[in-house]
Amino acid sequence: MFETPFTANALIECLKDLGYEAALKNHNFEPMGICEYITITTAEELEWSIYLGFTGPYFLEFEIFSFLCTSEDPHLEAQKWQMKGHLSHVTVQYDVETGNPSYINGFFTLMQSMKCDRDTLPLASFVENSLLRWEYEFDELIAQLCPEIP
Repeated sequence: MFETPFTANALIECLKDLGYEAALKNHNFEPMGICEYITITTAEELEWSIYLGFTGPYFLEFEIFSFLCTSEDPHLEAQKWQMKGHLSHVTVQYDVETGNPSYINGFFTLMQSMKCDRDTLPLASFVENSLLRWEYEFDELIAQLCPEIP
């Protein structure tokens, strides 16, 4: 069965129906063109982003991501995450000028991301299932980075 493409606006409507604040953004990356993404704010005021890419106005997938901070060795935290076989990936962010891990105010920056491929479910179900998996993954990483937070 073939996947059905969706638009950024249809995805935003699904996100809003699920109780998220969502806004469409774009950035012009010359010479590749316009890249579309959506910013999401949860009821708990967490901020996530959904990368749609350059293929618009119709999409078959998206990648959700967020940036998190750690005071621990970011490479060990990322490797510890990868070793557990999660659906999302964690990468260390680097300072482009120094080539070293990004270190601001005593913290290193990690990016957690998860690719979500459109399946045969209706768009609303696909988005809801993807966000449920993402929330679980996000909570698990927070628990790894901050075990003292219940």
